[in-house]
Amino acid sequence: MKEVKNLFGTDRSLLFGLFKGSALSDNDQYDDTFDDYKKFHNSIDKQVIIKHIEELPFFVLAPMLNHDIFNGAIIKDAGFYRDGDFLFPTDFLYYLKKYDIGIPYEYEEYLKSLGIVLRPSEISRSSK
Repeated sequence: MKEVKNLFGTDRSLLFGLFKGSALSDNDQYDDTFDDYKKFHNSIDKQVIIKHIEELPFFVLAPMLNHDIFNGAIIKDAGFYRDGDFLFPTDFLYYLKKYDIGIPYEYEEYLKSLGIVLRPSEISRSSK
């Protein structure tokens, strides 16, 4: 995770999930390695994190195609989500769903501060 200033008109953002080889990563100073994200073992259930990200509006969309860095599959959207001070590419959601990776612990703590700590079984019970 990198702190960046004046990116897309933001004063300050914590940028993560910009993997080397992705369509949006043309600047090595911001690129993360995919293996870094395999080391994150979050206490918030992955499906809960995915549901939260799916509900975020796009912050910026780019008019371009994006591809899976491993198999070349087309990824639907290219752009960024913003959640609080955190900024991350839309393809991060694709990788989170498809591969065994987690989110940075700083972002997880932010989600907990929002009250996002439920497990999937608790979500289904609380929505009834």
